[in-house]
Amino acid sequence: MTDTTHLGLPFIDGGQAQKHVTHNEALRILDAAIQIGVENTTLATPPDSPAAGARYLVPAGASGAWSGQADAIACWEDSAWRFLVPKMGWCVWSAADEMQLVFDGSEWRNMPGGGGTLGTITKLGINAAADSDNRLSVCSNAALFRAIDAADGGTGDMRIQISKEGTDNVASVVFSDAFSGYAEFGLIGSDAFKLKVSNDGASFTEAFTIDQVSGKLTLPRGLALSGVVSPATIAADQDDYDPAGLSACSVLQLSADAARAVSGLAGGTEGRVLIVLNVGSGTVTLRDDSVSSAAANRFAFGGDIVLGPKHAALLRYDGTAARWFAIARRDNTGGGGGGGGGDGLSDTDRRNILLDRIYQSKALAAPRRVINAWATGFKAATDADRGINTGASSNIDVSNAASAGYVTPDKDPNTLLLLRFNGTNGATSTTDSSKYARAVSFSVSSAISTTQKKFGASSLSIPGASPSYISVPTDAAFTNLGSSFTADLWVYFNSFTGASQTSTSIPMTIGAFNPTGSDYDWGFGPLSSGKLAFSYWNGSAVQTISSTGTLSTGVWTHIAFVKSGSTITLYINGVQDGSASLVGSIATTVVPLSFGNWNNTGQINAYLDEVRLSNVVRYAGNFTPASSEYSITANMTLATAVQTTDSNVNNARALIEFGNSDAPTLNTDLTAEVTCDGGTNWAAATLSVFTAYSQGSRTVAETADTACTSGTSFAVRIKTANAKSVPIYGVSVAVH
Repeated sequence: MTDTTHLGLPFIDGGQAQKHVTHNEALRILDAAIQIGVENTTLATPPDSPAAGARYLVPAGASGAWSGQADAIACWEDSAWRFLVPKMGWCVWSAADEMQLVFDGSEWRNMPGGGGTLGTITKLGINAAADSDNRLSVCSNAALFRAIDAADGGTGDMRIQISKEGTDNVASVVFSDAFSGYAEFGLIGSDAFKLKVSNDGASFTEAFTIDQVSGKLTLPRGLALSGVVSPATIAADQDDYDPAGLSACSVLQLSADAARAVSGLAGGTEGRVLIVLNVGSGTVTLRDDSVSSAAANRFAFGGDIVLGPKHAALLRYDGTAARWFAIARRDNTGGGGGGGGGDGLSDTDRRNILLDRIYQSKALAAPRRVINAWATGFKAATDADRGINTGASSNIDVSNAASAGYVTPDKDPNTLLLLRFNGTNGATSTTDSSKYARAVSFSVSSAISTTQKKFGASSLSIPGASPSYISVPTDAAFTNLGSSFTADLWVYFNSFTGASQTSTSIPMTIGAFNPTGSDYDWGFGPLSSGKLAFSYWNGSAVQTISSTGTLSTGVWTHIAFVKSGSTITLYINGVQDGSASLVGSIATTVVPLSFGNWNNTGQINAYLDEVRLSNVVRYAGNFTPASSEYSITANMTLATAVQTTDSNVNNARALIEFGNSDAPTLNTDLTAEVTCDGGTNWAAATLSVFTAYSQGSRTVAETADTACTSGTSFAVRIKTANAKSVPIYGVSVAVH
C-alpha cells in the first residue's frame, strides 16, 4: 500500500533509513483526523467486523475495546482500534445521524444542518448583517412559517408571538418604506391593540384602538365615508331604486320635485353602511317593509322614515335578514312609529337605554318605572319584587334570580323519575335527573357498566344474581299510578332465565314491590317466556296483561306501558302489543319502587338505560322511540307584573335579554306577546330585532312596535317552546 486510506497521501519507502516508520505513523494520524466522517455517534459496543478505516465517535459508557474512551474518535486500522483524543474545534459528520458536531473542549455539540439543533446564538443574519439592535436580520423576497402537520407529530397550528416586558413597553409590527415607518400595529405603550400610521416615520397618528377587556373599537380620528352620488331629481315614487353609482357610494344625496317615496334600495351587501341625505326642498319618505320593492331591497325600520330638507338617515344592510336597517336618522316624524328614535337617537342608543334600565333594576333588586315604561332584571327576593305575575306564569325556575338575576324554564313536572345511569364503570350510585331528584339505592350486585349503553357511555347492569336490584324510596306517586301514568325505558336482556317468579308470573324489570319481602303492587317487564307483561295485585290475586309477541335478547329494546284511566297498554319498540282493562284496582301498599328483583326469588339479567316514569299519558298510539336522551325542560310562560299607564295606550314594544347557549329560534322557540289592557287581550309581538350582545353568551332581542287592545295597563308575556332552556336576564316594556 503506497497511499493513505482517506487522503491518498504517499508513504516514504522503507529503504530511507527507517524514517518511514515515524512518517507513516504521522500520515495515518492525519488521515484519521482531517475531514472526519464517522459511521455513528451512539454505538456503545465496537462492531464485530468494521471496515478498514471505519471511524466512530465513542459515546459515554462504551464497553469492550472502547471502554474509557468517551468522546474519542475510534479508527479501525491494521485490525486494531486507534483512538484520537479530540481538541477544541474538531468537527465530525455522522452518516447515521445525518448530523454535524463540533467539540467545544469538553463535549461534542450539535451544529446547524442535518438533524442537529442550534444552541443560543447572540446574532443571526440571513443574507444580511445582524447588529446589536437587529440581532436577527433577514434579507429576502418572501418568508415562510409553516405549521407541523398533526400526521408528523405537530398540532397543525402556527402561532408567532411577540412578547414585551411590561404594560408600558411595545410589542408591535412596523411597516416601512426605505426603512421609514408608515404603519404600526400591536400593543404600543399599553395592552390595548392599536393601529398607528405615519407620513414621515417619526410622527404617528392613532387610527383605532381595541380595548383588551371589552373588545370595543374606538376610532380617535372618526370614520370617513367617501363616494358621493347625486342622482337627478326624483319626479316619481321609486321602487328598487338603483341610480348610477349607488352600488359603490357611501353617501346618496336625494332631491325631489315634491313629496316622494322610496320603497327600496338596490346594492345591499352584508355590512354595507350608507348615508341617505335629502338635499332638496321636498320630503322623501323611506317606506318601511313595502312590498313595492323586492324583498332584498326593502327597509326594516319598524315605521316609515320621512326625511325633510337637510335631514339624513344612516343605514346598514343586514345580509342575513336581507334588509336595510336604520343605524341613526334625523327626520321630521318625531320617531316614525318607533322605528329609530328621531332627532338622531340611534337604535343602538335607544336599546342601550332600555338595557341600562334593566341593569338598574337588577342592581337595586326592584323593577324600574318611568312614564309609560317599565323594566325588571329579576334580581329580588320574591316574585312580586322581581316583577313576575305568578298567576299568569308557569314552569319558571327562579332559583338563580336573587343571586344572579335571571330565571329559566323549570324541569318538566310530569317527569316523576328519570334515570340516565351515566357514570364510571363499577359505580354504585346514580342521579335522578328529574326535578324531584329522588334518592337511588344499589344492592350488592347491581352497578353502572360501560359494557353496554343506549345513550351516553354507560348503563345499569343487573346481572341476575341475588340480591341484584336498585330501589327508590316509597312515594305515593308510584303506588296505584293515578289515572294517567307512563313508564318507558331501554333494556338489553341477556336472558329471561330467572326473569320472573314463575308461580305467580310477576315480571321484575320495574315495579312497586318489596325487593326483600312479599309486598307487591305492580310490576312490568319480561316473563320467563320472553313475553312483555304488566302485572298487579288487586287485593285478592295477581292479574297479568301480557304481549302477543316476545322480546329479544342481545339487543336494545324500547319497552313502555301506559295507564290511561283503567286501561293498561303495552308497547315494544313503539308498537302496541297488548292492552286490557284493570280487574279491580291496583293495590296501594306502601312499598319502594324497585328495579330487577322481588323477594329475592326472581332477578332479571339485563342492562337498563334512560328509565322514565311520568304521571301523564306519553303515548296514545304507535310511536317512534326517541333517538336521544329525553329532554326534561318544561316549556315556560313568563308574564311580567301589570303596570298602570298615565293615559290610555294602544301600542307596546318589548326588549328581552336572554341566554343564547341553547340557540333558540326567535318567534318559534322564543316568542313574545304584549297587552295594553291588563292581560285581557294579548297581541303576538314579532321579535324582529336580533342583536348579538357582548356580555357573555347573552343576546338582546326586541319586538316591533305592536298594536294591542287599548287600555291603561300593560305587560309582556314571554314563552319558550320545544323544550328549549332559555335563561331570561331581563325585560323592558314601553308603550304609547
